Amino acid sequence: MGKTNPLAGVDPVLAKLGFTRIKPTKRNWFSMEVSGKTKTGKSRLSLKMTEPIGILNTDRSLLDVLEEDEFKAVDFVVKDFSQKIAPGEELDQRQAQMLEREFASGYQGLMEHKLMRSVSIDKWTTIWEVARYAEFGKASVKAHHYVPVNLRMRRYASLYQEHNKNVMFIEDVKEEWVAEKSTGRWIVDGFKYTPSLVQVNAVMGRDEDLDFYLEITGSGLNTSVVGTKLYNDEIDFKRLALMVLPNTLPGDWK
Repeated sequence: MGKTNPLAGVDPVLAKLGFTRIKPTKRNWFSMEVSGKTKTGKSRLSLKMTEPIGILNTDRSLLDVLEEDEFKAVDFVVKDFSQKIAPGEELDQRQAQMLEREFASGYQGLMEHKLMRSVSIDKWTTIWEVARYAEFGKASVKAHHYVPVNLRMRRYASLYQEHNKNVMFIEDVKEEWVAEKSTGRWIVDGFKYTPSLVQVNAVMGRDEDLDFYLEITGSGLNTSVVGTKLYNDEIDFKRLALMVLPNTLPGDWK
């Protein structure tokens, strides 16, 4: 084919097969997975995303965060599922199916809304549990039965590709066990394919000095930032965005 103008037309033979040329555009949005133990600042980070923010909430602690003075002026809307999911209780399959439908319609609505800039799913771990109960009526079955629910979760996780929205998937962590023994490590508790479906992965926690931190553990947008840690007041969505998309400007993230 040789060198061609990237903005020129497509050879008719290839066009019939569905090939097109895509004009490069400046990106000012990205998808992100944030995991960590409870009370490490994950919900607070989501409230620092580019406004307006749409929140799909299953986490009762978010309501406490919203009352803080820091967030009273934030432009956000919430669809709250937290009162419909009782901690420690198994879901009824019909209830789970209804909850997943509500989640899916709310999520699609936020993504399609012209004014919405950012979407937070707090917590994505819980949505994975709901989807499993909706499909099976119980927490787990044999691996080969997971195809339908995996496809739905992949669809949810990849929806950002069709809309210019920031999306944050907030996840819990759990202790890792191998051969009935704890390894001492904490791993993400949720849909296992999420890390590869988003553009940025991060872990939040507290170190030995009780300082809050955010560590970037993966980035397909700027690999040079992998391993970077932000502490306390440095943990800010705009700062993070400028790191993973260095060709953008602070005004792009207002």
